[in-house]
Amino acid sequence: MERVIYEIKGMPKKMKRFFSFLMCIIYALGAGVLIVAFTAKEYTGLGGYQSGNTLHISNSGGISSGQRTILYVMGFCFLLLGSMLAGIVRSSKRCYLKIFENHVEGNVAYGMFSKSFGIKYDEISDISSNSKGMMPMIIIHTNTGKHNPVFLDEPAKAEEIIRRMCQRKG
Repeated sequence: MERVIYEIKGMPKKMKRFFSFLMCIIYALGAGVLIVAFTAKEYTGLGGYQSGNTLHISNSGGISSGQRTILYVMGFCFLLLGSMLAGIVRSSKRCYLKIFENHVEGNVAYGMFSKSFGIKYDEISDISSNSKGMMPMIIIHTNTGKHNPVFLDEPAKAEEIIRRMCQRKG
């Protein structure tokens, strides 16, 4: 069995916190829209009465059934989007990058979608990393034109180790 030189697991903390915060906001928005849709008064049209020569007209207020349907759809869409974000946050445990003596392995997971890869050092054409912003990542480019992104907390450190291993093997 090959020796693991460097290993990092999980989605970057700031990315995970952002998705968790966004998930909570979207769940609350969806629940709020559904509460409004369930509790809003039904629009019954104009009402009025005549008293002598004066005609009194009043609007009953409320929302129409078409507007209520739109609110239901919006609320359920927000809840669905929040559930998708919850899936992304839960799948963060499956993200990893392992650097071995002869190759690199990694896995990127988005909800129910997952992409694993294994690349030998002589197949790597370039490595780029972005350690700033909300989504710190390393992208490993292969000779065949494939791009393998992995989100991790310390992409610069992983890039440095992979470059060193490529120079040793190359």
